[in-house]
Amino acid sequence: LAWDEAARCFEAAAHAAARRQAPPGELADLSYRAGVAHYRNSDPVPSRIYLERAEAAYRAASDPSGVARALTDRTRAELTAGRFGTRVALEPLEAALADLQDPGLQARLLAQMADAFWLQGDFERGREFAERAVSIGASVGEHEACARALDALAVIDWLRLRLTDALAHLEGSFEHTRAADDPWLEALPLPRIALTQL
Repeated sequence: LAWDEAARCFEAAAHAAARRQAPPGELADLSYRAGVAHYRNSDPVPSRIYLERAEAAYRAASDPSGVARALTDRTRAELTAGRFGTRVALEPLEAALADLQDPGLQARLLAQMADAFWLQGDFERGREFAERAVSIGASVGEHEACARALDALAVIDWLRLRLTDALAHLEGSFEHTRAADDPWLEALPLPRIALTQL
């Protein structure tokens, strides 16, 4: 998977679009893709920069779904670069959630909020948001949201030493990653499954 090359290509395209004053929606999509490619290449700083640009451009384009996608992935990049106790502003995520009509995006946003809650030590809200994400995501076939939410539930179980429950959640997460047909995403639960089985 050539995420470094993809990031450079989308960066170049975003810069070209900005120079020719492309419509905000086009600039937003290119910046969003650059941010995601950087994230998948384990480059959290440029990922956040491009996802912030995408969020601003989606706002300029009056695209609440785009804003929600950019916020979700920017929050993930911030949390990935942090450590336990890392806090992110949840108010923008809550506002974006209130504006969404798409249940698949709602599930993705809820799954990301679940991660943010457990990372700051609020396990109950983390569990609540993760369970909502799984419920909504499963009803509409949003496998990535289900995988991430089940992963969050597994980590919460780990932290409470409920290893049997954690393993069940991780196995469920793996099934959803396979259904999503995304090899990069499939790598999310595998190391945690191995650690839980030790």
